[in-house]
Parts: sequence; structure tokens; C-alpha cells
Amino acid sequence: MGFKRLFRYLFLRLLRLKASPYAIALGLAIGVAISFTPLLGAHIILAVSLSWTLRANKVSALLGTLIGTPWTLPFMLFLSYKTGILCTHFFHKLFPTIPLPTSLVDVPIFNFKDVYTHPTTFFMPTLLGSLPLGICVGFFAYITIFMLIKSYRIHQRTLK
Repeated sequence: MGFKRLFRYLFLRLLRLKASPYAIALGLAIGVAISFTPLLGAHIILAVSLSWTLRANKVSALLGTLIGTPWTLPFMLFLSYKTGILCTHFFHKLFPTIPLPTSLVDVPIFNFKDVYTHPTTFFMPTLLGSLPLGICVGFFAYITIFMLIKSYRIHQRTLK
């Protein structure tokens, strides 16, 4: 099955879920937002448990975590890391051991040797940076999916 066909199938499954547009959109937004965190391996568990807590659709939360694929996750983590480094300028007292860059050009790039020797140097900024990115992208996903589901259901009612 090609990627285009797979994404179309998943999108149609999302539109046809038997839940309110609010619950479906909130579940997907939760899954997308959780995918930006560096908590690899826990995305599905976190998304489903948070959607259960907020009474969102758990299937759409599971589908939302699919945004974190092996092709997109490095970019998402890199953006989270850069955002976290910029946020540490504002919260430097929370993370005093992180060396602060003087400009965006000086922000260090991932070095796997340093990740194993000093994991908090990379994990904490990435976790901190994933919060605003996840919230922004999750909010955009919520609005988009909510409007699509509402218009799809209105269109389906007019056909009957």
C-alpha cells in the first residue's frame, strides 16, 4: 500500500469515527502535541492516557502520534531542542549547567557522544522546547480537524 493511499485511508477513518467533532479533534491534537516530546517510546501511552483523562477520542489520539515517524522525528526533536535552548535564556536559573549560546549560529548541533555523557544537557532543553511547539502545532491540528469534520458531516447530512 502506497503512502498516499495509506494517508487517505487513515484520514477517512478519522472523519468517520463515531464521536463528536470536539472529541476527535482534541484527541488528534493531543497525539500531535505529545509527538513533539523527547519521551520516545511513551508517545502512545501518554497520548491515550491524556485523551482518556480529558475525554477525547483515544483512536484519534493514537492516529495523532503517527506524525512522529522516523522521517519526521529528527526534525521535530531538532526544532524542540533549538526552541528549548532559546527558552533557557529566559529560564537560565532552572538550568544553570547548560552553556548559553550567544547567537543562533552558536547553538550546538546534536552530538551523540555528548548525549550519552551528559543526557540532561540535551534532554531538558528538548523537553522544554517541545512544550510550546507541541501546544502550537496541536492547536493548529485541533482547529483544522474540527473544521474538516464539521464540514464533512454537514456535507453528508445534505446528501441524505
